[in-house]
Amino acid sequence: MAILYFDRVLKMGEEFYSKAYNKRGQCNFNLENYEEALLDYNKAIEEAPRFTEAFNSRGALHIQMENYDEALNDLNEAIDLNPRYSEAIFNKGQVYAQRKELQKAIGLFTKAIKLNNFEHDYYVTRGIAYHDLELYDSAISDLDSALLILSLIHI
Repeated sequence: MAILYFDRVLKMGEEFYSKAYNKRGQCNFNLENYEEALLDYNKAIEEAPRFTEAFNSRGALHIQMENYDEALNDLNEAIDLNPRYSEAIFNKGQVYAQRKELQKAIGLFTKAIKLNNFEHDYYVTRGIAYHDLELYDSAISDLDSALLILSLIHI
């Protein structure tokens, strides 16, 4: 249903195109329609070549599709456009975690946390990386932080 609404927005005018393509891409991503999502993200970037969210979205899609070099290209572009974009930095860390380059991943997760220390997923993911490196005290600390954030959200 959401995809139909985004189709309507695309008929409204050029100023809505890039955001609508990106959001429709996110819907397709969530529906696991990865090829359609890729087309939407490509179109969003074509319409707005400095649209950081679209580069991040396409980078996340490439991670899901295990296209890690393409993911790094997109995430680096997003970070070049906005060096304080914590989600793109976190996603770049995800690439390194998938490649088992856990020290690099932890460095990027830490940078993302410094930019946005209320994102529980950042702590969970860094905690998992610490666990995989057998740094259990650090893993527990991060997982405790994530639980604290989640408890504050649900007050």
